[in-house]
Amino acid sequence: MSAVENARVFYESARSEMIERIGHRDKVLILYLGGVGALYGVALGNVAWLHVLLVVPYLALGAAMILSQHHAVIGQIGTYLAKELHPFFEFEDGSVCPPQWETSASRARHFNEAMMQRFLGHLFLIVIPALVALLFTRHLALDPLSAKGIVWLLGLCFTVSSLLVIVDVHFLRKSLA
Repeated sequence: MSAVENARVFYESARSEMIERIGHRDKVLILYLGGVGALYGVALGNVAWLHVLLVVPYLALGAAMILSQHHAVIGQIGTYLAKELHPFFEFEDGSVCPPQWETSASRARHFNEAMMQRFLGHLFLIVIPALVALLFTRHLALDPLSAKGIVWLLGLCFTVSSLLVIVDVHFLRKSLA
């Protein structure tokens, strides 16, 4: 196999993985939102069940970590395609290869806005529901040595951790551009 043929095989494989990861990332977000919606429905439907909102920060950290891992690898695959594989396609048979999505001017023109939208979306959809859950249950933090107080404080730590994970992967993706 020639270098160009190998590059094509690697390109197809990496592109397939990227597409699968995009789907997985979106499914995790949908599952998270469904779970959070169900918890809020139970808690707000019966004030006696308000403490179930303490689960939201834990779900938020799990979702943030899984989403961010997929988001980071998607960016890394895109960088691999654009910077490491694309040069193999530039002058095949003496002609210039059309730009791939990863190296296109269209993508580059809107990359910063797209990254900011995803970043804000992750903040609003993951961190805000966790913060609101902590606000609704803040009375539990008044007794920090009780079981519910400890769960609340850990929920606060998990919410802050969610924020940090989302911010970290945002800057990672920006650095890959």
